[in-house]
Amino acid sequence: LLACAGATPDWKLPAEIEGGWKLGVVPPSPETYDLVKLLSPKKSMMAGYEGPGTLRVAAFELASGQAFEQVQHWQVQPGKIAFAHGRWFIVLECATLDASQMSKIAALLEKTIPE
Repeated sequence: LLACAGATPDWKLPAEIEGGWKLGVVPPSPETYDLVKLLSPKKSMMAGYEGPGTLRVAAFELASGQAFEQVQHWQVQPGKIAFAHGRWFIVLECATLDASQMSKIAALLEKTIPE
């Protein structure tokens, strides 16, 4: 059965996100490390983007169904949003953007994730 399923496409955070966001050197927030320990992901990626502010992205590849479950348990926090796409649980953090603006970035980022 595994052979029939085919390989899972690899995903990397893009170098740019529409709207003027470019991958830069931005350290992850300390809470990101806590999430890594808590979730025990198969893979985790952290990146910072510079644009109309500083955007931090933390992406965690989880076992099937766990990403959606994490979104269900997510506590609303100012300057942060979380979403799931397939096996990926992703947290965006930006103090200068509102939830609506970050939701637009989330939608753009989601388009880069292979099915």
